Amino acid sequence: MKITHSELIVKAAKWLKRHTENSFIPNCSFILTEFVAITHTGETPDILGFSSNRSVMIEVKVNRSDFLNDSKKVFRNYDDFGMGQQKFYCCPEGLIEQNEIPDNWGLLYWTGKKIEIIKNGNIQECNLQAERTMLLSVIRRLKEQANAFKF
Repeated sequence: MKITHSELIVKAAKWLKRHTENSFIPNCSFILTEFVAITHTGETPDILGFSSNRSVMIEVKVNRSDFLNDSKKVFRNYDDFGMGQQKFYCCPEGLIEQNEIPDNWGLLYWTGKKIEIIKNGNIQECNLQAERTMLLSVIRRLKEQANAFKF
């Protein structure tokens, strides 16, 4: 059941866009994956999705050391400093246990066939300024691309 970080990001992003498992986790019509924008926190979420009423952040982990190092990041320890009104870890089945994640976070498992919800993430405070910075960066890049094709 080996899966790479990039492969699991693609699977989890597709799942977040259109899943039927749970109505508490919204389907997100706009999703950024590994999108780099300069924010004051330095956070680059693996997946940041936006629905009409909330943002969902998914951090993908495919090995234990990456997960253990992640907990040292300041935006993982203070809900209002990190992005996502709902936050999740997504990993291969059994890599992370429920009791290892922050209280408000959710946990998603890749079973080898599908994404399965192990624990729902609570809706919580998030860093709206960092999220706006990401969205404005997308808009700016799209505008630059559009202008590049004008003659």
